[in-house]
Amino acid sequence: MSETSDHGQVYRPAGDNRPRITVTADEIRGTLGRQIVAGVNRITSYYSRNGLTDQQIQELNDWTGRSILMTEGGNQVVDTAVLYPVESCWPRYIPSRTWANDSADVLAISGCYATVSDSLWRSGRDFTIIDSRAITDAAVTDKGLEHPCGVSWRAVILPSVDTLPLETWKQLEKFVQKGGILIASGALPQNSETDFPSSEVKEISKRLFGAEPAPLKPIRNEAGGIALFLPMGMESMNAHILNNLLERDFTADSKESPLRVTHRSFPDREVYYIFNDSKEPCQETVRFAASGHPRMWDPNTGKVTALEESESYQIKLAGWNAAAFTFDKQKERKQTGDIRAFPAYEATALKLNDPGKGAGEFVRATVEKVENDSAWNAKATLTKGNTDTFLFLCFGQELDLSGMELITLDIKVPPSQRTSTQLLAILIDSDGGQYLAQSGFSLCARGQSDYRRVYIPRNQFGLAGWSSDPNGKLDLDKIKELRIGWGGYYGVEGENVEFTLKNISVLK
Repeated sequence: MSETSDHGQVYRPAGDNRPRITVTADEIRGTLGRQIVAGVNRITSYYSRNGLTDQQIQELNDWTGRSILMTEGGNQVVDTAVLYPVESCWPRYIPSRTWANDSADVLAISGCYATVSDSLWRSGRDFTIIDSRAITDAAVTDKGLEHPCGVSWRAVILPSVDTLPLETWKQLEKFVQKGGILIASGALPQNSETDFPSSEVKEISKRLFGAEPAPLKPIRNEAGGIALFLPMGMESMNAHILNNLLERDFTADSKESPLRVTHRSFPDREVYYIFNDSKEPCQETVRFAASGHPRMWDPNTGKVTALEESESYQIKLAGWNAAAFTFDKQKERKQTGDIRAFPAYEATALKLNDPGKGAGEFVRATVEKVENDSAWNAKATLTKGNTDTFLFLCFGQELDLSGMELITLDIKVPPSQRTSTQLLAILIDSDGGQYLAQSGFSLCARGQSDYRRVYIPRNQFGLAGWSSDPNGKLDLDKIKELRIGWGGYYGVEGENVEFTLKNISVLK
C-alpha cells in the first residue's frame, strides 16, 4: 500500500519563496507506474490535482485500475531475492540526533542494500525482498528456495549481511548445495543471533566462499550451486553477474532500455506488466520466457490485441506508460555456472589532468596530489553542522567514453573515519546534462586501511534531480567533465571528511 502525493512540490512553509511545482498527469502516471511494477497494488492519492481536468483525472483512475487489475493476485515469478539486512543493522545501531546519521555502520549497510537493489532495477531484472524468516520457512528443492506461498528463488543476494540466525545460515548452505546461487555483497558470514563472532558461522562461510574469498572467483559445486563474494566497492556488479548466471525472464534488445517488468503467474495465464520508466517514448524489440496465445493489453483503453506467436515482439510505449502481455505458459529458464560466461572487459586508463575542486558553501577544502602514489587527496572540514555539504574532484576535460560498460577507481579513506555517506560520480556531457551515480562505497572506513577498487556500471548513471538535458540522454562520446566525490551530507561542525583517489579507468 502506498500514499502518494505532490506535497513536496506544492507545500512551502513561511519564508520559503520557491515557486510551487505543478505535477502533470504524465508525471503522476510515472510515479504510480513505478510503484505498480514494483508490486504495490493499493494506492491512496493525495495529489492536489492542480491544473488537471476531470477527463485527465478519470483517465488516470482508469489507467491505474486496469494496471492493478492485471498485476494483482497470482504469484510473482522472479528468480532473485535480496535479503533485507536488518539483523546486521541491529548490533550497530546508535540512537541518532538527525535521522539515522549517527550510525555510520548502519548507513554503510543501507548504502550497499540500496546500490544492490538499484543495480537490479536499472538492469530491468525483477527481484523481491525477503527476510531471514522467508529463508527458513522455504523448502530447499530443485527449484531453489521454494516458499509455501507459491514463489521460489534461484539466487539470493546478501547486501552487507554478516549477521543472521544460525538456522538461516544453515539453510543458505543447503540452498547452495542443492544448486542455488548465493552472492555475498560487501560482507561475509560472521555472526549468529547469539555469538559475535560465531565459530560455526565462520566455518559455514569457509565452506561456501573458501578460506580466502577472492572477487569474481565463484565457488561451484557438483550440483551447479555457486557461492560468490563481492567485496565492498563491487555492490553495483550484482546485475552484471546475474545476467551471466541466470537466463532472463524478459529481455529488451537495448542495453539502455527504460523498460521495467513484473511477471505474475495465474492458473490460466502468465502476465507480464511492462512499464516505460522514462518520460521519453520507447520502441523496443522484447522477448519473453513464455509462449502460447500471446495477447497485448492496453491499460489506457482496456483494448486487448491478439498477437502472432513469435520469438520476439515489438512494443511501443509513450513516456511513463505501460502495457501487459499474456501467455498460456512459462518456458524453462536456464542456469549456468560456467565462470567463463562472466563478462571479459578491456580496461583503458583515463589520462586525466589534475582536478579542480567543487565544494559547498560550508566546506573548507584542500586537494593535493600524492606524487609517490599517482593519486589525489581531498580533505574537507565542515564549517557548519546539519546542513547540506559536498566536495567533488572535478576533472574538467573532454573525454570520449564510447562503449563504456563500467568506470573503475581505487579509493582509500582514513581508518578512523566515520562519515555516513557514500562516494558519488557525475558525468557531464556536452549539452550540460549531469548524470549522477551512487557507487555503494561508504566513506565510513569499516576496517579499511588500504585502497579498495570500486566499480560503477554505466546503467547506474541517471539524470541528476537538479539537472536537465536537451536531448534526454547521456552522450558518452561527448563528456566534458567527470566529478568524483560526495554530497548531500549533513554532518557536524568541525567534522573532517577525507578520501584519496587514483587509477580511474573505463572498462569496455
